[in-house]
Amino acid sequence: MMSSWATTQALGVGPMVVSERIALMEGRGVVLKIRDNRIVYSIPHGELSHDEAEFLTRSREEVTSIVSVRCRPHLACIAPVVDKPAPGRQGWIRSECEACGSFLGYRPVKP
Repeated sequence: MMSSWATTQALGVGPMVVSERIALMEGRGVVLKIRDNRIVYSIPHGELSHDEAEFLTRSREEVTSIVSVRCRPHLACIAPVVDKPAPGRQGWIRSECEACGSFLGYRPVKP
């Protein structure tokens, strides 16, 4: 049985633009992140459909470039910053981008 993604291609309807597909998934609550050049996702409930998993696999390079670009701190990153303990750096906190996990820097712990 063909997935709906494969069916639309076979019928000549044309696949959805990758950014549109990402927007639909995120509208359902799917959170896409890039970690170690891999697509990592989380969803509030349910599972990622077979069609969505197939889409992420086939469009990996495009999805990675779209999600990574909007997370770079030098591009007015709108993703929240996550502060984590900094093992080995007493008195410091490690900051990371919540969307892609990129290291943003260290800052001192406020007393």
